[in-house]
Amino acid sequence: MDENKELIVIDGGSTDGTVEILKKYSQYLAYWVSEKDKGQTDAIKKGLVKCTGEIFNWINSDDRLSKGALKMVSEIYVNENSPDLIAGNIYRFNERNEKVLHQHINYWNNVSKTMGFGQMCQPGMFYKTSRIREIGLNTDMHYSMDVDLYFRFNLLLKATKVSYTNEVLAEFRVHSFSKTGLEGEKKIDSLFFNERKKIFSYFAELLNDTISKRKLLLLGTQLTFDSLKVPFMEVSTDKKKLFKKSLNYFLLENLIQGLFEFDK
Repeated sequence: MDENKELIVIDGGSTDGTVEILKKYSQYLAYWVSEKDKGQTDAIKKGLVKCTGEIFNWINSDDRLSKGALKMVSEIYVNENSPDLIAGNIYRFNERNEKVLHQHINYWNNVSKTMGFGQMCQPGMFYKTSRIREIGLNTDMHYSMDVDLYFRFNLLLKATKVSYTNEVLAEFRVHSFSKTGLEGEKKIDSLFFNERKKIFSYFAELLNDTISKRKLLLLGTQLTFDSLKVPFMEVSTDKKKLFKKSLNYFLLENLIQGLFEFDK
């Protein structure tokens, strides 16, 4: 195993031959386990606990890193003085291995739109491990844990440094059995969308933003926050403005989806 690279595999107790494959390649793994867990975010947290490197990312079993991605990330990290987040392009590809979409986390060159429209491109995002540990991962999020993490990164941490690259760092598989594929046509009622509403609700409460709370109530959002607790932190005026802008884009997405459903 490369001393500068840790490959950690957290398997949820698969019975499809995964364990046999892990045993076969165990010499290349820093750590692996196969046991029942409480969902994807719980598995990611298990991996984070075992991680000793300075940079952390997770890749789901149906996706893949692009060729040379880790080398590119390590060079950026060294050359740009240890950024807190390295974000690159991703490709989406289908079951016929055809490229169907090219995405970048720096969505329209606007962080508030990236947050508001939930365009995280998570496989192409490499966080500094210590910063993730400061804000944690929310195990109550089963679909939008990457969105929740990006909100925490932007709204709870101080003096974050992000390095963007136009290199493709990961490839995201689109297929009918993925959680994204199961979202269906009615996005407004999807589990993804509902979790994103909870994220906005939590930060509206944290910022004590009365106007944002009223806007969210129009979507029928139940303002409950116990499951999303983080240590209280003083949030700057700039971060409050960022949140308000992000919420407006989220509401715009909701409006567009509603008009689309009405038109149908």
